Amino acid sequence: MPSQFPTTRWSLIARASRESPVGSREQMGELLARYWRPMLIHLRFKGLSQEAAEDVLQDFMIELLDQDLLSIADPQKGKFRSLLLTALDRFLISRLRHQNAAKRSPGALASLDAMEADQTQAAEADGGLAFERAWALDVLAEALSRLEQECIASAELVRWQIFVERVVLPLMQDVPETGLVFDEGDRDMLMWPVPGSMVRIPWIDEPSAQYLAAVHDLDGTPHFFDPRSVLEKIANRIKSDLNMTPVGAVELEFYLMDRAAAFAGKPTAPKALINEFKPTQYQAYYLQDLDDYQPFFKDLYAACEVQGLPAKTLISEYSPGQMEIVLRHRTDILKACDEGIMLKRLIKAIAEKHGMAATFMAKPYSEWTGSGMHIHISLGDAQGNNLFAAEDATKNELLMNSIGGLKAAMAESMLIFAPNANSYRRFRRNSYAPVSASWGINNRTVSLRVPAGAANACHIEHRPAGADANPYLVVAAILAGMHYGITEKIDPGNPITGNGYERRAKYIPGNWFDAIDAFGRASILKEYFGKEFVDTYCTLKEVEADRFFSEPTARDFEWYLRTV
Repeated sequence: MPSQFPTTRWSLIARASRESPVGSREQMGELLARYWRPMLIHLRFKGLSQEAAEDVLQDFMIELLDQDLLSIADPQKGKFRSLLLTALDRFLISRLRHQNAAKRSPGALASLDAMEADQTQAAEADGGLAFERAWALDVLAEALSRLEQECIASAELVRWQIFVERVVLPLMQDVPETGLVFDEGDRDMLMWPVPGSMVRIPWIDEPSAQYLAAVHDLDGTPHFFDPRSVLEKIANRIKSDLNMTPVGAVELEFYLMDRAAAFAGKPTAPKALINEFKPTQYQAYYLQDLDDYQPFFKDLYAACEVQGLPAKTLISEYSPGQMEIVLRHRTDILKACDEGIMLKRLIKAIAEKHGMAATFMAKPYSEWTGSGMHIHISLGDAQGNNLFAAEDATKNELLMNSIGGLKAAMAESMLIFAPNANSYRRFRRNSYAPVSASWGINNRTVSLRVPAGAANACHIEHRPAGADANPYLVVAAILAGMHYGITEKIDPGNPITGNGYERRAKYIPGNWFDAIDAFGRASILKEYFGKEFVDTYCTLKEVEADRFFSEPTARDFEWYLRTV
């Protein structure tokens, strides 16, 4: 229980109280910094926006540094953080009382002497539990960081990795700030198997099977945050509103890696399975790579056969160890995404069986190209005819409007297409990853490509999404953009010719924070995904970004240890 979690180290408080005025202020600042994130979460749960909560907290901590809080801090009278939370609540009340005044100060901190009697009550009042949970998670994260360093120092990295996989990850993935965990009592929900999805698991020796499932509330309603259900809702909307059927295929890029090097955080391409050769340079579409890893590919296709996955083309991609595999088009777009999810799991498992690691990280190497998930998409009629079919793509109004809608929705969709911190390392000029909302015909430097081919096979190749993205959500965002473009008759403008990286085109967010902001303010996607999904997804990514950037990296010390 949060109330039983270890308390603040009173030795730190006592040491701060014994310091000189200057030293005490520094120690107090250090102490308060430990509570910044839990106090911020507490204020967010009270209904303040991120910006407003940060402003209040900044002013509170400035005021608090001038108060003699340590003089009344006593372990016999309750938890220090309860005292701190009470002070914060009273500061907020004082601030709210004066917010409409013509001239007001930042708000005076209530007398700390009056807080002793009720300091133990604050942590449980209106957001106090959120504060306690955030505090507990921060303490746990610090402990885990120390444990990791000890394992590294004692050459026990493999043991640490096993611990992380089996204990840490299941424990730390909760994001209470979404309101989907403790606020709902960590309640049960229904997971209904997707009909026809149960298949054998060929890489496990014991007879085993797996199936896909969708999450439903207890009344049978699809849960608003279930990715597959989100896609199904939007696909059905296209069918009902437009009398059209989405047709699509998933194209996945991935890297094979030396497993030991990857686990050590220093990834390299693996040695060939039929010899000792290790690729170290660009060699696009190289047949020898397919020969070198032939045992892996043989087992991969055999496993695809067992699981009914329509694996089509396999190529050696641009960089050492990078591969690409394409699934066949499906008239059932949900089925196409189901197969994309299953293929990622299968590739990782077969790679492990051959002593390698496979990753769908968007950008695992700084010097090599990133990995994308290109979606090939079109619309069909009731008879199965391709409604995008055209000798001249620019003359097909339906196709043009679809592209227009995709361009209009692209900026606010980027958090779906590039959901992680690493995702944005992929977007660089001349990297075969698009950097703007653009379209073209037979042009790989744009976001939306109409590939060359027969007129009856005309379709859109959607290129922004990374291999790390969720196929269900990516296709849901694509279909939303297409539906919007068709219903609003959006003109995509002229196609880009030549180098799309050098041409001015509609802006798309190039970093995680801008993408979160754009998705949160979405005007198009919010109408298709629902406000509840958008708000929850933004909260999830805000917390994830906060956790990611709170941890200094090796590069921090390399650049700044002695230079600042």
